[in-house]
Amino acid sequence: MNISYIIAAYESPRQLRRLISRLASQQVYFYIHIDKKVDIKPFFDALCDFENVRFVSNDDRVKCRWGGIGIVLATLCCMRYVLEDKRDGRCVFISGQDYPIVSNAGIADFFQRNKTKNYITCEPFPRQIWEIENGGWNRLNHYYYQLNDKKYAYVSLPSIWDPTFYKHFLGNVRRVGKLLVSGQLPHQILKRRDISYVFSPYGGDAWWALTINTLQKMILFLDDNPEYLAFFGHVHVPDEIIFQTLARKLIPEDEILPCLTYTTWIEGGSSPCIFGEGDYAELKNLNGEFLFARKFSEGEDVTIMNMIDQHLIS
Repeated sequence: MNISYIIAAYESPRQLRRLISRLASQQVYFYIHIDKKVDIKPFFDALCDFENVRFVSNDDRVKCRWGGIGIVLATLCCMRYVLEDKRDGRCVFISGQDYPIVSNAGIADFFQRNKTKNYITCEPFPRQIWEIENGGWNRLNHYYYQLNDKKYAYVSLPSIWDPTFYKHFLGNVRRVGKLLVSGQLPHQILKRRDISYVFSPYGGDAWWALTINTLQKMILFLDDNPEYLAFFGHVHVPDEIIFQTLARKLIPEDEILPCLTYTTWIEGGSSPCIFGEGDYAELKNLNGEFLFARKFSEGEDVTIMNMIDQHLIS
């Protein structure tokens, strides 16, 4: 079976090389988007000797600010690249800081046995894990604006017609001021937020493993309904909603299963924990329920990756 990996990366070319070295095998292809905020040359240099690696072109690269639409646009670009190459099989979306926790043979066998299944977590709103955001409804009912490239540098406001507008406005006066100074006049807040574009919303992890047929359906829908994608231009962390909602709309429920990437979260839920040597037993005890895990950092703890290579996927 063909497996096409979409990989979103922004740092550590050496770690990206390690990831691709571990996943590379027959009938495996890589589509890599490097955040436009960083120099792509070190990544080219790190991967120049690999076959079946295709980088998103400089013209198509996108700035991926945390919480914004950039990562969605980057993912869609890679999805189109995958479809252009006209291979059947499976498409897997991971980050450059993910790592497999089963062998390549195990991954291929898993997808061969589950050809029609799509692995993407789709939980209906309100999600308990997003309780601080009203179960996720604030992501859709508010307008999200990014101030700069820094994480958490954003403003989230409902329409002025929303009874909670002034509460949120007063809590963000300084940031709204910066938004106005930057020339990003938030004229959208003068209109009521129309969330009918989102149908019945679903949310979940940003990472997924979809059939090529599902990719085709998603791209066709977005091409036919540009207002759907436009709506998410002012949604907070849209990559955790847009594909999940499309999956539930476009494919049968019995073909959807949870995400195959294992993640643990720092208290508060905004950032994933970085796995270290002490987490090996936790990963070992997953017993094949997941194929990948995140987040790893060679700079912080390379030993855990060495242990996985030696004991879990050798």
